[in-house]
Amino acid sequence: MTTAEMARADLRNMIADAPIPIVFADQVFDAAYNGRSERKPVSIGGFTDEPAISIVIALKTETGESVFTTPPGNGDTISIRDELFRVEHFEIDPFGESIQLDLITPAK
Repeated sequence: MTTAEMARADLRNMIADAPIPIVFADQVFDAAYNGRSERKPVSIGGFTDEPAISIVIALKTETGESVFTTPPGNGDTISIRDELFRVEHFEIDPFGESIQLDLITPAK
């Protein structure tokens, strides 16, 4: 088993242990929390610091097929439990197996 295959299996196990259903482009995907920062909104120079969530999603199926036609990117919206978030930053792992999305609450 290659390192990429091991990373894919580990990620899928992590998601299976505590799946977080998300909606992107009108499709439901399972993700896992990578971190969550609960902060009280603070206005700084006209900008509001909102709660941030970091999630990780598999980019490939168990057999190595792509999960997304076009994966989420900066500015895209993701829904988690009927709450809307905007992708502030994303990072793809070196093996191309997963994408980490750093999400913030969009301006209302």
